[in-house]
Formats: sequence, C-alpha cells, structure tokens
Amino acid sequence: MAAHEEPGKSFEKWIEYTETGLRYLFAVPDEFVGVKDGLLVAEHPDFMLRAEGNDRIVLASKVELIEKFPAASEKWYLADSKHGIPIGEEVGVSNPVARYLWRIDKRVGLVARGYDYNGCDLRRNVYGNFRPGDGLGVVVEISETDAPR
Repeated sequence: MAAHEEPGKSFEKWIEYTETGLRYLFAVPDEFVGVKDGLLVAEHPDFMLRAEGNDRIVLASKVELIEKFPAASEKWYLADSKHGIPIGEEVGVSNPVARYLWRIDKRVGLVARGYDYNGCDLRRNVYGNFRPGDGLGVVVEISETDAPR
C-alpha cells in the first residue's frame, strides 16, 4: 500500500484519496509530516484496511518513506533498492534497470508492476495510477470483524 501527496506539497497528518465513492485514508507517521515529494509505503503483511461506511482506513504497523518520488508520469527512472519504486531524476530507456512510472497527482492505493505498450521488457512498468477496484492480481485481507455486513 502506498500514499503520496501532489508534487511539491508537504505531508500533513493524513493523506486522503477519493475514488468511486470511497475515501481512502492513510495516517502519516509524525516523523514524515512536512516531507515533500515522498512516497509512503506499507508492505504486506504490515497493513490492513478498516472499512467504516464509505471510508477505507489504512492501518499500517510499519511505514517507510521513499524520498525523491518523481513528479512526472510516463518517464523512466531508477528504482529504490528495497521496493522497486521509481525515484530521482529521469533516465533513459536504454538503462536495463530503469522503471517506467505511471502515476497520478495524489493517491492512496496499491502499486503494481507489469508491462504495457511502451515496448519495454516485462515488469519494468510501475503502476501507481490504477483505481482501487481495478484487478491487479493481488489479494486484500480484511478481518471478519471489519468486513462489511
């Protein structure tokens, strides 16, 4: 699960993202409040979603910061070594370890890797622009007590 603000905007206490009538909320750890151009990441199994009406609250036990998350989408970047998320300045497609980033301005949601029409090798695309309801080939776990009735 990942969350980011619009390029150049600092993190506040919460990142809110609304799509398809649902509001996704990601609590920003105190040490990251005020950070600009970062991406917050909670890897499975370190998070779950709690449903409260039309809200989906990300409950994360461990959140990491990826700094220098690029502002521009549909460009090639090197990736951070732990999560494989594009970071830093644009690089060329000829770099065999470069990743192609698809992003929107502000988001709380899952990140996926795959391929697309840009002619690159499989799994060099990183998608941070799919809607939460799009099929990404992942499973989201929710406890019985938090499941909608």
